[in-house]
Amino acid sequence: MEPRRWKSTATYVGLLSLAFAGGVAASYLFGPQLDNRAYDKMFLYYQPPPWKLESVIVGIDEVTLAKCGGLPGIREPLARGLRNSRAASQGPAHRRGRPPKSRRGRRDSGRQQIRRQRRRNRQRTSLRHVHHEAQPGALGRIAEGSKPV
Repeated sequence: MEPRRWKSTATYVGLLSLAFAGGVAASYLFGPQLDNRAYDKMFLYYQPPPWKLESVIVGIDEVTLAKCGGLPGIREPLARGLRNSRAASQGPAHRRGRPPKSRRGRRDSGRQQIRRQRRRNRQRTSLRHVHHEAQPGALGRIAEGSKPV
């Protein structure tokens, strides 16, 4: 009985490897089409909520461009400015998760969290509602590390 058990195991492993190889080959042939059709069906039935459109116009003068080192050097100050503007525009709804730890390592009480959140909201709204005039060389000052005007 020993030799027969070995042959049946080898046959089983061979059939299993053939099925695996066939599945991989079929996934390369038909996979992308099935994937695209599945996404088309999902997005046909799901309608996302409408977006609130926002835009920003960035003007870069020659002085700023020269200070940053031309077009290759302007990417870093632009990215930093976008991160700063995004951080200033986020409200309390974007800050969810565990409550922050105090200096002693314990979780803050509800009152401390409310005070901290009100302070952050005041700072954010003061940044958000102030109109800044575009001045020549302002982006260059951001690139040098000073605060923008």
